Amino acid sequence: MSPRSNLQPVADFPTYCDRVPTATPSAPNFEVMLFNSEEQSDVVFLVGEEPDVWRFPCHLRVLSSMSPVFHSLPIYDLRSSSKVVLTVTDIKPYAFENLLRFLYTKEVTLPSVEAALHTLYAAHKFIVSELSALCFRFLSYNIREENVLLVFQYMMRNVVTSTHSEMTNLQDEVMTKCFNLLDKHAETILQSEDFLNLDNTTVYDIVSRDTLHLSSERAVFNALLSWACQECKRQRQEITPENKRRVLGQLLYCVRYLVMTLEEFAQGPAASGVLNEQEVFAIITNFSGDTCFQIFDQELGKRMSVKRQDRNIPSSSISSPFPLSSNDFIKISRKDCSKSKTKSVTKKMCRCLGIFIIYLFQLID
Repeated sequence: MSPRSNLQPVADFPTYCDRVPTATPSAPNFEVMLFNSEEQSDVVFLVGEEPDVWRFPCHLRVLSSMSPVFHSLPIYDLRSSSKVVLTVTDIKPYAFENLLRFLYTKEVTLPSVEAALHTLYAAHKFIVSELSALCFRFLSYNIREENVLLVFQYMMRNVVTSTHSEMTNLQDEVMTKCFNLLDKHAETILQSEDFLNLDNTTVYDIVSRDTLHLSSERAVFNALLSWACQECKRQRQEITPENKRRVLGQLLYCVRYLVMTLEEFAQGPAASGVLNEQEVFAIITNFSGDTCFQIFDQELGKRMSVKRQDRNIPSSSISSPFPLSSNDFIKISRKDCSKSKTKSVTKKMCRCLGIFIIYLFQLID
């Protein structure tokens, strides 16, 4: 049974056997004959979650020779006629079938990127390195703009530390292609339906990048607002500015507000209701050239005015292939103004708010 997928068909990729030199036809080996056979099977796997659970008859002597995980599974008493029944709920049935087919026949068929990701998970779980390598090669060959978020989220959740240099190189190749596509097609990807279904950590890994190709920073803010609306639905919360702010958390401060024009800020973030009055005021004061009130500390505050794709970013602040986790955000803070300032804070507040109000009236007119 083919897996359901909302992705477009991808190009065919050679199976393991396609890359093996053609040999003189001969009788199938013993393992191939045992695949999907009840004969001599000594263990049964029930794979999947109700109501989609498949039954697989297997032979431990075949599986244990290919995987250390299978080798450690319990073997039933040879004096008994009963078979061991093992349940696996975290693997898709078709992915487990791909795993078994490879272990028995050295062949695998990957009809889509989604199927390759589920098969890769099964290969990682049972430590079948050859199959993992095939899945990585398939992904590297078939990553496109329309499926990059699916691959990227899986890779960020399931990157495996390997002692094999080939496996590490394959993972790095897939990740590099993901980052290149995310940067190049950022505007389209941020507006896609798939972006709305990402978890907050993956969203941060994307919107915190310095190398996104964007026509306007407002695209990031609009994408985060749309994601927050969807997240409110998932959490069964009312779709209000307060709840959007709550689900966004510190994602709200990944937006480079000072890169926007005053018009973009006034029509978007300032009018959205997700920024509080103090934050709006602090940003407006920075627009007017007064840096007395800062939203971030000195290190992260610099990034608010850094344009995406700015190649002159200091090396210490360039986003790495694996960005910081959400725990690395810095809380909003207000720094004391220097005593050498000649104008009082009250006058500055009135001046900045006056500028902002006048600008809003101009927009209305």
